Amino acid sequence: MKSFNKSVLAISLSIICTSSIAQEESVLGSQKDKYVNYSKVMLVPFNEDFYFSDSDKELADYNKKSSDEISKWFKEGLNFNVNARILSMYNTLPMTDEADPDMAADLKAIYGGISYKLDKPYHYEVQGKYTHQESDKSRETKVEQWINDKLHINDHENSNILASGGVGTGKYIEENESKEYMSATIKNPEMLQFMNEKYGTDLFVFINQFELKKDYEVCLDRANNKYTRKVKVHFSIYNSDADLLYGDVVTVIMPSNSNDMDHIIRNNFPLVADYMASYIPKQKQLD
Repeated sequence: MKSFNKSVLAISLSIICTSSIAQEESVLGSQKDKYVNYSKVMLVPFNEDFYFSDSDKELADYNKKSSDEISKWFKEGLNFNVNARILSMYNTLPMTDEADPDMAADLKAIYGGISYKLDKPYHYEVQGKYTHQESDKSRETKVEQWINDKLHINDHENSNILASGGVGTGKYIEENESKEYMSATIKNPEMLQFMNEKYGTDLFVFINQFELKKDYEVCLDRANNKYTRKVKVHFSIYNSDADLLYGDVVTVIMPSNSNDMDHIIRNNFPLVADYMASYIPKQKQLD
């Protein structure tokens, strides 16, 4: 009788273990599939309720535009640069055609299906675990080095440009304080599945918040109102299953002496776009 019970127990444990392993392999397999064969990216611009700037008056006066026009100019310039960078990797669908009533309605629905909150930057690993970005300093360093090498930024030259009041190229910086970003949470996962079926997009890049702030801590010449500005762009990357793959904020520092919108966008937004694109999952081939 004891022998029979042991046999039953052994068989039961074998079945349980086999089932558990099969389920684990199935889950891991489905997670791996999320990292291959993406084909099209939807770019969702920031909701203008999440546009913050303390420089609009100077920019509006210099460029002879209204404050509303300045925010739209930044929005369009950022969308153009990010979309152009992603196009080197995937087909894209920027949700920017306000003249298309169908797209405008879908964009409004997307904004209504998102909630926002401050959170720690993180990325979604192949194993399906959420990991705070601060735990992956080596990757962060590699990305910063790649961006600086790409743009041929020299710290000494850049400091001289800032001090002399030249326009110069912006520079990516890592914030010293404990970094948080404005995250976008999808309230209803079916929303992204609907967009996937309608538009064929299987990756979604959300620009969550845009900030342009004067940085008086780096004051170059207070008497002549020369200081630096920071552009901060908060973003999230999702797949069509509403899995958050990556969320972060990129910060670029620039001189304040130039109020020319074209200069600001041309010299700084490609840096933002490169940073964001560096975290979009790369296309892979299945064995």
